[in-house]
Amino acid sequence: MSAIAGSHDLVRQPPRMAGGDAGDDRQPPLSKRQWQVLSLMTNGMTNVEIARQLGLSPNTVKIHVSGILARLGLPSRTQAVHWALTQGRPEKLVASPDGR
Repeated sequence: MSAIAGSHDLVRQPPRMAGGDAGDDRQPPLSKRQWQVLSLMTNGMTNVEIARQLGLSPNTVKIHVSGILARLGLPSRTQAVHWALTQGRPEKLVASPDGR
């Protein structure tokens, strides 16, 4: 049980921006398209579904997901979705195919 609790604590840790101070609360920089992909990930969509929604190829979505994980410093989609849902920034989590 403690292993599960320990892994849950890892998910709760907010990602830190490289070079940021301990009190630095800036958001990791994500492009508009990365925010769109992340938003659709929070809805449980697969890369293929996201690609259809945004008019992209599945490989392009895969590249965006990799970029999101790298910028957030997180190892998994699940942790990226958890991070997104805890940000309290719904205006950033609105996806539209035209990038607005």
